Amino acid sequence: MLTIGDTIMTLEYYFDTELENTLIGTFKQGWTWEDYMDIINRLVNDPTNHTIPTESRVDQILDFRKAVKLPDDGVGMIRIEQSRYVNKDKNIPRGGGITIFVGNPLWIASFLRTVGSKIKQGTVKERTFQTIEKARDYLIQHRAHSSD
Repeated sequence: MLTIGDTIMTLEYYFDTELENTLIGTFKQGWTWEDYMDIINRLVNDPTNHTIPTESRVDQILDFRKAVKLPDDGVGMIRIEQSRYVNKDKNIPRGGGITIFVGNPLWIASFLRTVGSKIKQGTVKERTFQTIEKARDYLIQHRAHSSD
């Protein structure tokens, strides 16, 4: 498990033990853009990530239920844009994978606008759930339909 932050661990990223090739990220109160960039850089170099073949589908579930506000440390957009091109073949999601969200859809939409995401609002609404279990269920169904 990759963790960033103080003793309350404001960000956690780990590969799910229940659903193969699925990364789960948990954002908690007090996370910062600097924390986010640090974990992204550590993730693209993580040995577990490197064992997954580049062409394999890798999905992610982002859990924002405990993130009560966007950070105000000001490194947001510029740093995120820079990270998108570092180790691009190890970015997640990849290989046809998708991102599923857990939490408040309005908060998630605000986060996505801040990071410059091009995900359509309808897609965000369709892929936002209240629990990680429901997010996993959606991924299982999505993978089944994608392999048809």
